[in-house]
Amino acid sequence: MLRRCLLALYHPRNSYILHLDAQAPDSDRADLATFVAAHPVLSAAANVRVILKANLVTYRGPTMVTTTLHAAAAFLWGPLAGRGADWDWFINLSASDYPLVTQDDLMHVFSKLPRDLNFIDHTSDIGWKAYVLLTEEQCHIHHSRFVLS
Repeated sequence: MLRRCLLALYHPRNSYILHLDAQAPDSDRADLATFVAAHPVLSAAANVRVILKANLVTYRGPTMVTTTLHAAAAFLWGPLAGRGADWDWFINLSASDYPLVTQDDLMHVFSKLPRDLNFIDHTSDIGWKAYVLLTEEQCHIHHSRFVLS
């Protein structure tokens, strides 16, 4: 499934780091690295890297965040720094993610956004989600003046 996702997401102007967590056998990482090296398009652009030393990833702790930060650090200061140092956006995906738009469309949308914008700033306007939340205690304080449906 990861290969299918990679090929669907791939664009020669992007850089990719692929990480299989420590639960995956070493042979899976080796097979993925072989696939990337043997694929004519992926190997020609030389912009896909497979992390061969797996990190432990648990879904209830900070390890997913640390693995993501490790990938970002590889782009900034590691072996990918030469190719990946000139990036504007970092998107973390899992093998279960699948694109809803083409990479060209995504890059077009991102090209309209300021380079210093991040998803937290971009989605911080939650006024449309704001609503009054009444607790049971508040209803009793106001002597049941509220009708809840």
